[in-house]
Amino acid sequence: MFRCIALNPTHASLQNILWREDPNQEIKCIQLTTVTYGLKSSSFLATRCLYELADMHEGELPLASYILKNCTYVDDILYANFDLNTTIEAKNQVTQLLERGSFHTHKWASNVPQILQNIPENEQQFDNIDFEKDNFNLKTLGINYNVKDDCFIITCPTKFGDRPVTKREVLSFISKFYDPPGFVAPIIITAKSFIQTLWAANISWDSPLTGDLREKWLLFVKSLDSMAPITLQRNINTSHASSTQLIGFADASSTTAYGCCIYLRVIHEGNARLYLLCSKSRVNPLNKPLTVPRLELNAVLLLAKLMVKVHKAISTKITVDNTYLFTDSKIVLAWIGTQITQLNAYVANRVQVVAQLTAGWTWHYVPTHDNPADCITRGVTPQELAGNTLWWRGPTFLRNHEYRFDERLFLAIKTTGEACSGTLAFV
Repeated sequence: MFRCIALNPTHASLQNILWREDPNQEIKCIQLTTVTYGLKSSSFLATRCLYELADMHEGELPLASYILKNCTYVDDILYANFDLNTTIEAKNQVTQLLERGSFHTHKWASNVPQILQNIPENEQQFDNIDFEKDNFNLKTLGINYNVKDDCFIITCPTKFGDRPVTKREVLSFISKFYDPPGFVAPIIITAKSFIQTLWAANISWDSPLTGDLREKWLLFVKSLDSMAPITLQRNINTSHASSTQLIGFADASSTTAYGCCIYLRVIHEGNARLYLLCSKSRVNPLNKPLTVPRLELNAVLLLAKLMVKVHKAISTKITVDNTYLFTDSKIVLAWIGTQITQLNAYVANRVQVVAQLTAGWTWHYVPTHDNPADCITRGVTPQELAGNTLWWRGPTFLRNHEYRFDERLFLAIKTTGEACSGTLAFV
């Protein structure tokens, strides 16, 4: 992708390379005339060029322009739509638009064969061998995705095996468990906490772990090795929903971590379902221990920041009727409803940011046993997570379509601040 973008000739001298095959030859000056790899600016320059291309032809190819701006991550494009004809039109427009910028599309994949009819086989993600083996898995921004069944598949990334149990190997193993949306945050938080323990113990990178630390780690990787694959449907059908709501939960523990999770609540024909969209987690600081209420406040702040991003992203695809935020800390709810001038600096600064980010949304109290974010703070074993209904489907009371958010049970923020089955195409 980078090599498809020509560099402004006046800047080409910044990419000069001095080179010779051996010391007896003259030094040659080689000049790179396209965007090169390895620079911090490379991804930005490539993405910015796509954005400019979308702006230039927005009037002529509006669907492709929308896709480049909202459904593209560097050189990967993911687009879904309930209408087959719209998706085929999207494919055609994207191909035309990218060709005008000298970008060639390849590695196409879809769960509907008609979309790929005029795509040469050498430009598709799967070939005849893959079809014979019924192998339709690919990586979608690091997550296993089954194109045929339209679902994400989460598994243990690799076996730890007989590798030496050192801090270096532990960190290397944990880093392979790539989970950007936070689907398995209740598992990852255990690994994060273990790494923090190793740092606190001042263990060197290549010193073997002993005693309880070694046993704790081996028990964790054994449970991961035996974890059954977790399958999540990618598609959330909101086309006929009578109401769609974003629901967020925050929680903190005194010993391990704080975190948050966000769900989409879809009400349709007398049924209400919650779908996990994403989550975030942070381990508690060791150098400056905080009280539980302050940790809960940090969890609320984390939720506010994440909800703003999710709301902005999802609003480009569907209409969100309401947004509700929950915490199981009555102290934090009291802080949110208190004048900033009556709070100390640490609390006031964070409450002010929360108020600005979530203006127009409402904060509610939820008991701990109904708080899905509690799964993050206490952790869940790999064997238990797949069957944890609270984590995947949210609390029971929100799955009742007749549930009403009683005004007596929530605190609304009053502030002048502003809140800041589809098909898949791959390029």
